[in-house]
Amino acid sequence: MDVKDISAWVAIGAASTAACVWFYRKVIKTIIRSFNQYKEVINNSTKIILTTNRVNSIIHLTDTPYFEADRYGNITNVNQSLINVFGADNEIELLGFGIFNFILADERAQNRVEWLNSLEHDTEIRKTFTIINRKSGDRLICSFFACINRDSKFKIINILGKISEVKTKN
Repeated sequence: MDVKDISAWVAIGAASTAACVWFYRKVIKTIIRSFNQYKEVINNSTKIILTTNRVNSIIHLTDTPYFEADRYGNITNVNQSLINVFGADNEIELLGFGIFNFILADERAQNRVEWLNSLEHDTEIRKTFTIINRKSGDRLICSFFACINRDSKFKIINILGKISEVKTKN
């Protein structure tokens, strides 16, 4: 082996080392970028949880009747004002039921069709329906607005609604 051969091997080794260093730097940058994205997702998730907790606190403290429903329209959360409008004794009587369980039978079918159509395409629902307060027996006309919260794939996360107006029906 002469000096030229040794120089060639040193050059190959140096080039190989440089390529390895470049490759490892790329890998480390990718790992750091992924970690930063992961941290951002965790931070955003924490913000969403805190926001959800704040919203729930506000909902439970307000006099406006509020409800939260899952993607199927089943009630998952209510405040005391909504419990009073429906004439229930506690939230347990309302949780897990669809909003349609409380609408008068003759209005139920039409409202259900409109609700399901809204769930397919819309981001909000505005409806007026009649219920009977269980305690007083009064027929109440309720106007409500619900916001349909969706993820990036347009899948429903939840539905947050409020009854904006309640009138006694004669």
